[in-house]
Order: sequence, then structure tokens, then C-alpha cells
Amino acid sequence: MKDEGFKKIAVIGLSLGGVFALKVGQELKINGDVTMSVPIHREDTFLQKRVFHYAKGYKQLEGENEEQINLGNIFKIYLSIH
Repeated sequence: MKDEGFKKIAVIGLSLGGVFALKVGQELKINGDVTMSVPIHREDTFLQKRVFHYAKGYKQLEGENEEQINLGNIFKIYLSIH
């Protein structure tokens, strides 16, 4: 961006993007670095709980009740992408 004439550069990241923003701030000379809701735990179980919480809320927004929400299937989907 400096090659394009920008004099001041700031990076902003949310959630996992905040991790990338921190990395950019470490490796490049920028004027500012803003991070929001950056994950602080590295354990898989913590991430798994966050995924389940998000998926359960999403399913409820879709109109499913507690009995219809199958966390076992959510876990299988989670494992298939990791």
C-alpha cells in the first residue's frame, strides 16, 4: 500500500482476523493495529465449545427447538473441517 502512495496504514481485525492483524503488526511497519474479540485460548476444547455455542444459536434462529438440535451432527461437521 505504501507503494500506492498511502502514508499511514492501520490494520483492524475481528475474531480470527484479530490474530492476523496482530501478526501483521509484528511483521510490518504500520501505524496502528486494532483487534477485537481475539481468541485467547489455544485448546481445541475451547474452540469446540465456541463452535457448539454458535451452531446451537444458529439452529435456534432457524426455528429448531432443543430436541431437534443434534449436537452430535454438529460435532461431526466440526471434525470434518479440522
